[in-house]
Amino acid sequence: PRSTLFPYTTLFRSMRAAGQIGIVMCNASPIVPPWQGKEGRLGTNPICMSVPGPWLLDMATTTVAAGRIFKAFINGQPEIPAGWAFDSEGVPTTDTTAAYKGMLMPLGGYKGSGLGMMVEILCSVLSGGAMANEIGGIRQRGRTSRNSQMFMAIDIARFMPVDEFTDRVERLVAQMKGTPAAPGYDEVMVAGDPEWRTEAERREKGIPVADGNWETLRKAAARVKVEAPAV
Repeated sequence: PRSTLFPYTTLFRSMRAAGQIGIVMCNASPIVPPWQGKEGRLGTNPICMSVPGPWLLDMATTTVAAGRIFKAFINGQPEIPAGWAFDSEGVPTTDTTAAYKGMLMPLGGYKGSGLGMMVEILCSVLSGGAMANEIGGIRQRGRTSRNSQMFMAIDIARFMPVDEFTDRVERLVAQMKGTPAAPGYDEVMVAGDPEWRTEAERREKGIPVADGNWETLRKAAARVKVEAPAV
C-alpha cells in the first residue's frame, strides 16, 4: 500500500471483514495552492476507501503524493513529469529542485482543489481542528503537525446482504477490467491492483531502496546511534 493508506491497512481489513465500507480522509501540511493561487494553503489531503471485494482506493488530491517529489530530489533526479508541481512562485515546473522548494499541483486543476477543500471541511472544519496554514509539519519547522482525520463506516447489511454487495462489486470490477486496453497498455486495472501486485512482489523479493534514500536513512540512524544493516 502507498504512504497515505499504510497506517489504516489493518483498520480497512477489519472493516471489510465486518461487511463495512470504510472511508478515511486526512488533511495535511499546506504545500498545495488553491487553484489559481501561488501560496500553499491545502495539503495533499488523501481520500481512501475500502469495500468487501477487489477494489481499494488510495489517492491524494494532488497529481502525485509529496513523496514522489522528495524521492526524486533525494536521488538526484533532475526532472519530474509535467503536471506534478509548481515552483515557489506558482509557475508549473519540471525541475526537481524547483518542485522540491515549491508546491504540489492539485489533481485535475480546479477539480482537485475542490476535492482538497472537501477533505479539509470534513476533517478540520467539522472537527474544530487546525485548518490549512494552521497545520504544521512538512516545511513548517517548529510548529506541531496538528492533522485532523475523518473516519466513516457504512454498514452494508442495512442496504443489502453483504454477499450480494460483494458480488455486485466483483461484477462492476469485471466490467471495468474487461474493457479493451487502449493503445500502449496491456490491460485495464482498477484501484488496488497496482498496490496488491507491489505488495506481493515486495513480500517475495524485499523492498528496494534507492541509493539516495538509503544514504539519508543511514545518516539518520547514525545520529541516533543505531547501526544500519549491511547491504
